[in-house]
Amino acid sequence: AGIREAVPQGLWLKVQADGEEIAVAWNKLDLAALQADHPDIHTAWKAAQTGESTTLEFGSYERVVQSLVIVDAVTKVIAHDAAESHPAADELGIQPYLYESGEGDHPLPFRFFAPDLEIREGDEALPLIVWLHGAGSGGTNNKKNVNLNLARAVLSETNPVGGKCCLLYPQFHDEYNWWTYVSKAGQPKRGVPGRQILDLVDEIVATMPVDGDRIYLMGMSQGGFGIPYLVTSYPNRFAAQVLISGMTWSVPWSSKNVIPSWLYYSHDDPIMHQNGKDYGAEMMETLLGVADKEMIQITTYDDEGHSGPLRRAMEEETLWPWLFAQKNEETPRRDDALVSQYFD
Repeated sequence: AGIREAVPQGLWLKVQADGEEIAVAWNKLDLAALQADHPDIHTAWKAAQTGESTTLEFGSYERVVQSLVIVDAVTKVIAHDAAESHPAADELGIQPYLYESGEGDHPLPFRFFAPDLEIREGDEALPLIVWLHGAGSGGTNNKKNVNLNLARAVLSETNPVGGKCCLLYPQFHDEYNWWTYVSKAGQPKRGVPGRQILDLVDEIVATMPVDGDRIYLMGMSQGGFGIPYLVTSYPNRFAAQVLISGMTWSVPWSSKNVIPSWLYYSHDDPIMHQNGKDYGAEMMETLLGVADKEMIQITTYDDEGHSGPLRRAMEEETLWPWLFAQKNEETPRRDDALVSQYFD
């Protein structure tokens, strides 16, 4: 971590910034290597042979504090001053921002929560949950996209992470959707926000103390339908998915991109049961065709309709230990062809 001083007996140093200072005798060091690679230390050794001490102050005894303020860390993020007032979110520290990405794209409104912690280099990085809202919560107000029940569940002292987790709540513009498709009215919807989410997550991992191996996707309704597009276009970026009253099986699932999944829906949900199809059952069958059985969880209800499973899922105590136990072991590999197909 740092070398403070060279004295006749040796070097005073710390191996770790928050560890004890120790003395290392000169005869424990490779003096020839010091002369070649660290001439300043070698010069201090020669001075030490005459009884002199040299202040070196190499390295640092204090690790650098890493910022958890996203507007300071990610260059394309600015404060969203025009966001609609949301006192409950403000009280919890869920702040409004805009992510300005590609030319001609609408900025992505999003809310972000980070715990009030001092994170230093070398400390354990924090997990991140990305929440995708349903179809009725789009727009630019940066309010309807917030799931307070999720925040309260994560911030609870009984939660395995006890609030030591970041939350990202993006919101798609009314002209957009989470993925590109044509609506029932024949209106094309571009999936630009899906690409923006992938880009923003990459920038967060690169610039903030967020664990790239513990990023989780959760979504309700349209958000649940959209999440599989994010997962399959960027294998190993996300460690788990939780789909509530919305799920998609018609993406190229395979053993190389499937991730631990928990599906929640109700049998009386008219959105999940259309044209003689049970979307939840079909996705469950598809995932089990390419994944180990232990990776896939499903919880169904009989009389919760379309929105009831959201409340029930957030109250599910076994969900959170399962979710935060999931961790990627492979390097993320973005599929640019699928990203373009799904989101542009």
